[in-house]
Amino acid sequence: MVTPPLLFALVWTRGMVGHASQVWAAGLFIFGLGLLGRVWAQQHLHFRLREVDNAFTHTGPYRWVRNPIYISNTLLCVGLTVLSQILWMVPVTIAWCLIVYTIVIREEEERLLELYGKPYAGYLQETSRWLPRRSDKEATGARGYLLKSLLAEAHNLLLLIPFIIKKLMV
Repeated sequence: MVTPPLLFALVWTRGMVGHASQVWAAGLFIFGLGLLGRVWAQQHLHFRLREVDNAFTHTGPYRWVRNPIYISNTLLCVGLTVLSQILWMVPVTIAWCLIVYTIVIREEEERLLELYGKPYAGYLQETSRWLPRRSDKEATGARGYLLKSLLAEAHNLLLLIPFIIKKLMV
C-alpha cells in the first residue's frame, strides 16, 4: 500500500501545518477507523485466515458496500497523510486511491462475476460500490474471527513507523 502521495507526504517537510498534537490525533483517528474497517471486513472475508476457505461474502460491512477493504485502505492512507502534517496532500491521496481502486475493482468484479455467477450479479445490483446503503440482509458470519482478524491485520500498524520517524526528525 505504498503510494506516490504517501511517499511524497513522508519525505516532504515544507508547508507542514502546526498544532502537531491535534493533527496527529486526527491522523491517528482516521488511521484507526481504516484499521478497524479492515478488521471488520476481515472477520467476514477471511482472506488472510489460512484455515478458512474463501467464499462469496455478503455479511458485515459487505452488506452495505462491496469494497470495505478499499474504503478502509483509503482511510489508512488519508490518516497517514494527515500524520505527515502536509494537509494539502489529503485530496491528492483521496483522488489517487479512488482512481487506482476504481481500476482494480472493475477487473476484480469481472473475475468475481465469472467465479460466483448469478448470486454475485444480484449482489452487484443490490449493494453499492462505495457509499453505504441500508441493507436488510442477515448479519452473520463473523463469530469467532475477531482475534484472528486483528492478528491478520496487525501488520498495518507498521505503516505508522516511517511517519513516527519523520515526526521525530523534524
